[in-house]
Amino acid sequence: MIKSRSWLFALSTLALAASVAQADPIAVTGSSGGWQNVSSYTIGETGTPFWNQASMDGSQLNVGYFLTKTGGFAGNSASPNLSTSSLQFWGTGSGGSDSAEALSTIFAVTSALHLEVAGYSGVNEFGWYNTSDAAGSEVLHTLFSGPTSPVTTGPTFSPSGSFGLYLKTVGGTYFSESSRNGAGETTHQHFAIFKDTATGKLWIGVEDLPLTGTGVENGGDYNDMVVSLSAVPEPSSMALLTLGALSFAGYGLRRRNRK
Repeated sequence: MIKSRSWLFALSTLALAASVAQADPIAVTGSSGGWQNVSSYTIGETGTPFWNQASMDGSQLNVGYFLTKTGGFAGNSASPNLSTSSLQFWGTGSGGSDSAEALSTIFAVTSALHLEVAGYSGVNEFGWYNTSDAAGSEVLHTLFSGPTSPVTTGPTFSPSGSFGLYLKTVGGTYFSESSRNGAGETTHQHFAIFKDTATGKLWIGVEDLPLTGTGVENGGDYNDMVVSLSAVPEPSSMALLTLGALSFAGYGLRRRNRK
């Protein structure tokens, strides 16, 4: 009876570890969006999805090209070269943006800056805030401020619950919960969130221009900053550690049962 209960406990623990490994390490929520497959679209300058626009920086330079190392970013060594088959974006089923993006995790989060081609790169500030903060009284936690070169090891932070993203720039401060933005920007999403399903890592494309100032970009090319967010530890590492612990426990049970 003891042996069967021990194995039942081990199997239950293994099932729990598997569910943790499969869940999103950093969850995303919104008002109208969900995870959409990038492979359902052609990365180009068609305007759909919302981040798939032409860029004032040059031909084929929106965030989709950067993440997949294609178009004008084909020779960019900072590109993660992600496959469209494992790449998703947060948005509506028709390719539109969600105006109320927020994130949550039970882990610490590490950040990295991979690209910044903005004309405002010297003043742009990217970071996070707690969604529990009252609108207009957000405590802003800076992750990157002013750099133009990639920063592969950025700050690690531990949000207390649900958190959002912000960009402070020349035109003001923009939040991933767009209702917190100033007049004219309350429905304009300045953050395009992507997920690499192979690793669970999030990739954030940032647009620093106001809706009326994007011109040919028609809402933004989302390449002004590209930041990645990763949970620490990563779920795959947690699963390996759990399996190792279960193996050790199983060995101990077998020895005790023999005695």
